[in-house]
Amino acid sequence: MSSPLVSIIIPCFNGEKLVADAIRSALAQTYENKEIIVVDDGSSDGSLSVIRSFGDRVRVVTGRNQGGSAARNEGLKVARGGLIQFLDADDQLHPEKLAEQVPILQKSDATMVYSDCQEWDIDNPERVLRFQVIPSSDNPILVALQFQNIQTNASIHRKETLEKIGGFRKDLPCCQERDLVLRLACAGARFHHLPKVLHTVRRCPDSVSSDQLKVLRWMRTLLMDQYRELSHLGKLTPEVSRAFAALLARQGRALIRHGECELAREYYREALQIHPAGVAGAYQPAGYLLCRSLGPVLAERHRIQAARAAQAPPKRRQPASRPRRMAPAVPLLLDAPAAAGEEDSGPVEAVASGTAAPDPSRPPPAGAEAWPGPAGVPCPGGAEPAAADPVPPPAELGADPDPAPGSAVDGATPPDSSGKPVWAETAVFASRGGGATGKNSPAAATSTSPVTQVGVWSLERE
Repeated sequence: MSSPLVSIIIPCFNGEKLVADAIRSALAQTYENKEIIVVDDGSSDGSLSVIRSFGDRVRVVTGRNQGGSAARNEGLKVARGGLIQFLDADDQLHPEKLAEQVPILQKSDATMVYSDCQEWDIDNPERVLRFQVIPSSDNPILVALQFQNIQTNASIHRKETLEKIGGFRKDLPCCQERDLVLRLACAGARFHHLPKVLHTVRRCPDSVSSDQLKVLRWMRTLLMDQYRELSHLGKLTPEVSRAFAALLARQGRALIRHGECELAREYYREALQIHPAGVAGAYQPAGYLLCRSLGPVLAERHRIQAARAAQAPPKRRQPASRPRRMAPAVPLLLDAPAAAGEEDSGPVEAVASGTAAPDPSRPPPAGAEAWPGPAGVPCPGGAEPAAADPVPPPAELGADPDPAPGSAVDGATPPDSSGKPVWAETAVFASRGGGATGKNSPAAATSTSPVTQVGVWSLERE
């Protein structure tokens, strides 16, 4: 079998401290038929001198500073090889990377072969992390949406496939590799995963990818661009739509952790418009139930507080103090007789908070709305009211219905008359009927008295 020429393209901007290691890792490849192209993107430090110190073993391309995407595209233009390997100036290839991936690309119909990676922090070299991508689908679009850690260095590409989609987008200040993989998938590229660690990513404090908030703010742009393109081409399926919605919701959760709650709400709104049931893909079942009950912002804050509480050191137990002498308790009359001339008001129920127990004859609180959930979902208490339980049991979360326009999907409320879906930031629940004191109480499972649950769900308010 012939050995095609592989072009290793290394963009560099002010990387004089690390670019030499990247070039050495490219030269150390056991695969022999290769060329190394280093594109200096207008560096103002000594990077160009370091690059030229390797002599004729590397091809040097210089130009004004235009960004990493423009530098990679410039290297793609001058590349002579039919196979392309990108390498960032602060990362390294393992010696056997090309020798492992090129034969797979030759034998299969794949247009991209990607591998796993390891990552270590330059400020803390002892901390090494391994990232492994385990595809759960043969659909490249789902792989691109579910796994956002397919690094630039992980893949080896066919040159004609990269040229077909125009290479990297120059208008993105970050997320260029994520956008490239997603555009390749949407253009019909075929991926092959090699489950081996074949390159190392070195994280620098001032690198583009280290600015997580910047990445989160731009993710919606590249996601929605490809979603609209697929919709225009008629290639959207319910599974793909759900994956888009799940990724938008995951990015919304990360924005909440960074304090960008308003932007997070916009991500959730668009996720609900794409596929209401797809938001469940951003959570574990218990977390999704919490989100349905409290709304995304309050649910994420609750999760953060719970995580902090779990990590906090245990409080020191106070020594037991001598019990104080208490005054004798005054007995409570649970069945007080009616005074002369008064009507019997019925038994008086004493509750822990000191307030009267709910009266079955009273209507729900003012302003409360009946939950417009899907019909047929049993309501706690044994009754069969028209309104459904707003929080479905975990068994329902695995369903993946194809939502019809204007219908309720997976317990989510349908769009209102303006076309906007309704979501929950806060929920107000009221119950009335027999003696059941909670949804999970034994009485709630056997009582035949009517129980009505109502909820007010809106993303517009906290």
